[in-house]
Amino acid sequence: QQYRCIALDLPGYGKSDKADYSYDMEFFANVVADFMQELSINEATIVGHSMGGQIAMTMALYHSEKVKNLVLVSPAGFETFHEGQKQWFRDVFTARLVKLTPADAIQSNLAYNFYDMPEEAEFMITDRLAMRTASDFDWYCHAIEYSVKGMVDQPVFEFLPDIKQPTLVIFGENDNLIPNRFLNPGFTREVAEKGHERLPNSELVMIPNCGHFAQFEKPTEINESISKFLKQ
Repeated sequence: QQYRCIALDLPGYGKSDKADYSYDMEFFANVVADFMQELSINEATIVGHSMGGQIAMTMALYHSEKVKNLVLVSPAGFETFHEGQKQWFRDVFTARLVKLTPADAIQSNLAYNFYDMPEEAEFMITDRLAMRTASDFDWYCHAIEYSVKGMVDQPVFEFLPDIKQPTLVIFGENDNLIPNRFLNPGFTREVAEKGHERLPNSELVMIPNCGHFAQFEKPTEINESISKFLKQ
C-alpha cells in the first residue's frame, strides 16, 4: 500500500532457473543487481531473510550504490564459524542428503523454524513434499548444497563495519536456527547484538515468542517495524 515491493525467486529456488551456477553470495548479489538494472531501478531498500540477509549484506558491500537501506530479517552472516565448523556444513548439507530427506523429517525441520507454526505457513510443508517429484528437483538439491557452501565460504561478519547504509535488523527471540544448536549453543539475542554492534548505522528489533520465519509468524510486528524504519 505504501511502497513498490518486488519479491523474486533467486536462481535455484521457486520457479527460477536451476542449473550449474556457483550459488555463492557474490553470485546472488550480482543477480539482484542485474535484476534491478533490467527493471531500471537505480536504488532500492533491499530486504533479505535468512540466507537472503547475507546476500543483502554482500550486495551492500559489492553494489553499495544500488542499496539505499537494508532490512535484515533473521539474517545469516552474523553468526561466525571456525574452519572446522565450516567443514561440518560442507560435509553435512549435501545434495544427496536434501534429496533423501524423508517426509517426517521435512515436516519437523520446517516446523522447527517457528515458535508456534501458523496455519498459513503449512504450504511450506506441502510444497516441499511436492517438490520431490518435480523434474528439476535434483538441481534444487544441488542449489541447497552450494548455497550452504557459499554462506560459509563467503562470510560477511568482518566486513560489517564497511556497510554504511541505514540498516534494520529483526530477529525472533526464539530463533531455533540462529545460533546453530549443534555448533554454537546459546541465545539468539547474543548473535543479533554482536552483528548489530558492528553495523555502524543499524537498529535492532527483537520480537518475543517468535522463531526464524519471523515474517510469517509475526507479520504485523515485522511490517510495523519496517514501515517505521523507512519513514525515519
